[in-house]
Amino acid sequence: MTVYYIFLNMIGFLTMGVDKWKAKYHRWRISEKSLHIIIWTGGMFGIWMGMILFHHKTKKKIFYLSIIGSCILHLIFLYIFIEHSLYLI
Repeated sequence: MTVYYIFLNMIGFLTMGVDKWKAKYHRWRISEKSLHIIIWTGGMFGIWMGMILFHHKTKKKIFYLSIIGSCILHLIFLYIFIEHSLYLI
């Protein structure tokens, strides 16, 4: 599960960098829907770090709300996963 989160956060971070580059050079952009999918599947920290480092999508409150909501959801999932894993021991 750790590899999953590391991979998705690397993808999220790189995606923000690529999208910022594309915005700067007026290229075809990565859709916001795709960025939100990365956030909700577990890449929220990578997207957040990309927002900060690349100064990208920082004025869009919906991204902050998605990141916070995704963090809460994933913490609940992790709690449930860990709680049920302890019963299997």
